[in-house]
Amino acid sequence: ALLSIFSEKHPDVEIRLHNAHRSIQIEALRQRRVLIAFDRYRPDEEDLAVELVAQEPLIVAFKQNHPLATKDIVSIEDLRNEAMAMPAALNTLTVNAALNLCRAHGFEPKLVTESSDVITGLVTLASSHHGVALVPASVATLHIPGLVFRQLKETREIFMELHCLYLKDEESPLLRELLQVVREYRQE
Repeated sequence: ALLSIFSEKHPDVEIRLHNAHRSIQIEALRQRRVLIAFDRYRPDEEDLAVELVAQEPLIVAFKQNHPLATKDIVSIEDLRNEAMAMPAALNTLTVNAALNLCRAHGFEPKLVTESSDVITGLVTLASSHHGVALVPASVATLHIPGLVFRQLKETREIFMELHCLYLKDEESPLLRELLQVVREYRQE
């Protein structure tokens, strides 16, 4: 949505997206190969500025033939005995939010199906025999054959944050324009 809004305001600007691990994103920023990075982590680096883009609740994903697929809203308690797919990097904010929600309800999730990122994890989940995943609500806009997404009853207990980061000393007018779009989006 952010990039669409920005593109409407600046149709002459070509946007190029890259998917990269956080260390590569930070290096690309420092080398000035990219102006801005978006992710769910929040680095504490002196030369980087970090801004909140959005907060969103966690939802649950599972195969469309899963017994919980008949429910419109799923409780975290319903997931107590389920195998949970998680990204391999267990220190990401997405994973920590999911783990903390389970722990707040008195159980340690059964972790399976490690993947490099949320999207890969969901595709893997769609092709597996079992399991669920707690993911940010925005991924429900993706169409992954065989998967369904359901709201969690406990949506007000925990939120995922999406941040943007950029070099503090970057003076690009394009960055300023994009940050203005981010700030307006956040206010909505």
